[in-house]
Amino acid sequence: NPVTLELIYGAEDLGVVYQKLENIPDFFSVKLQNFTKILSDFKPIQKVLISRTEEKEGLFSSSMIPFGWEFVAMGSIAYKLGLVAAGKAALSISLKPKNDWDICAGIALINSSGGSDLEIKTGEPYKFQTLNGKGEGLIAGHTRSLTQVWENSKSYFQSGLRDWN
Repeated sequence: NPVTLELIYGAEDLGVVYQKLENIPDFFSVKLQNFTKILSDFKPIQKVLISRTEEKEGLFSSSMIPFGWEFVAMGSIAYKLGLVAAGKAALSISLKPKNDWDICAGIALINSSGGSDLEIKTGEPYKFQTLNGKGEGLIAGHTRSLTQVWENSKSYFQSGLRDWN
């Protein structure tokens, strides 16, 4: 993220690297020893990243997440997924459709970090390159947290799905 000077990158089977930069470099080196499977190796931070718009529309309730956890609203689904992959939050949830190109890199980072993802409508791992090019809602992040929140709030999530309008 060039605004916050954060760099998040990953590789399948290796993990993810999160770097807070002092300035934007002209180039950088990838060091294999820096990769970590953050979402499978560490206890999750008790935060769920959601859309500012979806928060304003009242789509989320504290009863949807474990006691003591908090929702944090921010923009950019790609950025939210990157932060989750880097272990800065346990999950990201959206109850609106997502274009493949907005989430593909973030889901790849989450999977590289040892996490999981589900399309909310189907309850199955997110499928790319469908006929309409978008999924119906998304929950992604720390696998045990995802399972816990999904089991407790699946019906609310599925009934709360909204379209773009």
